[in-house]
Amino acid sequence: MQPSKPENRGGCGVTLIIQGERCQRMKVFKRGFTQTVMTERHRPGKTVYRRLSRIVLWLGGMLMVVFLVLGCEEDYPDLTSPAQFMIEKSSVDRNPEARTFHFQAHILYTGDAEVDSVWAQLMASDGAAPFLEIPMYDDGTHGDLIPLNGWFSYKAGLNEIRNGLPAGEEVSFLVRYSARNSAGEMIEQTTEFAEYPVRIDTIIAPDTIVIGTGEPRDMLVLATDSSGYEDIIGVKFRQYSRNDTLTIDEFPTFYSLTFVRSEGPLQSLYYWGLNVGSGTPPGKRTMQFVAEDQVGSSDTMYTEIHLVEEGENQ
Repeated sequence: MQPSKPENRGGCGVTLIIQGERCQRMKVFKRGFTQTVMTERHRPGKTVYRRLSRIVLWLGGMLMVVFLVLGCEEDYPDLTSPAQFMIEKSSVDRNPEARTFHFQAHILYTGDAEVDSVWAQLMASDGAAPFLEIPMYDDGTHGDLIPLNGWFSYKAGLNEIRNGLPAGEEVSFLVRYSARNSAGEMIEQTTEFAEYPVRIDTIIAPDTIVIGTGEPRDMLVLATDSSGYEDIIGVKFRQYSRNDTLTIDEFPTFYSLTFVRSEGPLQSLYYWGLNVGSGTPPGKRTMQFVAEDQVGSSDTMYTEIHLVEEGENQ
């Protein structure tokens, strides 16, 4: 087909030239100014390619959406699962300074049945009858820190706990937490609390002291507490004779050793300077030591010291 004569179709129309199967937009001259139109060529094959590309991109996008949905499927709640009612966690914490125990139980529940009541029973040993039953609260009172968060709490004093325990220095008991919901269902969980009193590990004292020298001799005691050295109240001692000239009743007073420093997180070192004045009768002396913490007292420990006159065989 021969090129046709350019045709200007009024206004600032586009000059169109037809040649074969191609269509080309060109510059148009109109009343002394030039309007430029971008040149673009159209081919039937190119149009088909573009359509296929769009289809491929659409299919790829759909596949990605499907993979994302399948990958996140576990994040969707299972609406068909049964309602839950359980004690997720329970604990007993002791505050040595306040001499209190803090009981806590975290109750999880779903469904229409709400938590009706929560309580704890304390037992001296497995199978023993409870010696104390305490109610627990989730209302910001009785030791509960945050109300209505599912954590039920109760704060009890040390004496309240110890009154139900067998005689002894250690504090050890079982706690059975129980909860009941509005549907009448009940759940339980048992935990153990055990804490042992401070103990005296080491006593460093001289074997012999010369009477009347005026030179103090060092006496050191190392005490250990499983709850931390901060839990130790102190170490004290008293002396009595072992030669039957004096009895312990004549030396009833305990003297408190001086705290020196902590030896790690569990131990403390204590000091006393022994100075035996003139006129003290010679002989053997037994030193009796006891350590105390927030729970009770340690076992009694002993060491012997020989008091001798100056010039006497040591």
